[in-house]
Amino acid sequence: MFGKKKRPEHRPLSLREQKRRVAAMRRARDRQYELAVTDSYDAEKKKRIRLLLLTACALLAIVLCSCIVSLSRAAAGIHPWLGYAVCVLLILLTIFCAVIPLLRLLVLKPLSVRADASQAPVATRRNMYILRRAAKNIIRYHNGRKSGRYVTPERIGELQRLLRGSSRGAFLDYMGDLYRNEISKQAVEVTRTACLRCFITTAVSQNDKIDFLSTMFINISMVKQIVFTYGFRPTTSSLLKIFWTALKNSITALCLENMSVYSALTNKLLKGALDWVPLLDTVVDSAFQGATNALLTSLMGRKTRRLLFGEFEDAVDLNNNCIDDDLEAAVAEIALLKQQKKEAERARKRETASDRPQEPSVP
Repeated sequence: MFGKKKRPEHRPLSLREQKRRVAAMRRARDRQYELAVTDSYDAEKKKRIRLLLLTACALLAIVLCSCIVSLSRAAAGIHPWLGYAVCVLLILLTIFCAVIPLLRLLVLKPLSVRADASQAPVATRRNMYILRRAAKNIIRYHNGRKSGRYVTPERIGELQRLLRGSSRGAFLDYMGDLYRNEISKQAVEVTRTACLRCFITTAVSQNDKIDFLSTMFINISMVKQIVFTYGFRPTTSSLLKIFWTALKNSITALCLENMSVYSALTNKLLKGALDWVPLLDTVVDSAFQGATNALLTSLMGRKTRRLLFGEFEDAVDLNNNCIDDDLEAAVAEIALLKQQKKEAERARKRETASDRPQEPSVP
């Protein structure tokens, strides 16, 4: 009498209850994946990867802090308030150009590419969920923009039709075609833009600390844009490789500023014959630094694209090799039980209607 009142079965769920149920289903699915699908790395290799990642983060933080302190002191030599302003500006740039993009990368889920025969069904279902969400993000991106679209409306319409109802193989084939053509071209365009920005900033800048910060920010931004273009992030081991490459590119930019390529070339080849040309040494050194940093950025973008598309192909191979007979049998059994329940309900209603006494007709 005084207990909790039960919810009637016929009342439809409210929007809040539906959201709670969907969130609970997602948490249960993620937990099922964590229990069923394991990485091919054993515990010792996982500890090694975490240790390398922490080492890279610590090294990056040390070099980053030293660059910020050095630039702030140089600005404070002009005016103390200018030093404070430069320090605050660099901290804000680090937060918005490095920390937030990395956190947004970690929010995305990677594809499951390492699973044995017993774990393949769960991994395949999770991969399909991630790829369908990536397809929905592509559709949402193009529907919300009037310019800058890299997929034609006809292709978007076909993708919407496949999302509404299609076989798993047809959807994967179409996504593979998108990744090979439109999305790959967009990722190449992102890489080309990042290379141009890196060339201009490192060639114009004459400070090694600024070269380090600009190269790091541009590389992280490029990786973030490529990953969001594909719709899923690389696995932890692949992400560690990309992070190490970005760190090496930034340190290379830091060291190139202290090299004089012009002096080495003219002393060996021309014997100082062009020393009379004003500012030629500065132009040659700046162009060499910008071209080298742009080349390293281009190689990093190419590596990111190859890792992402390679993991997509591994997920497709896992789906093709997956034989989920138990799941199909369970789905067929559930459908049969639902059909039998409906038929029993109809028969019960017919019996009730036949047993009900008929009222005599009034002449």
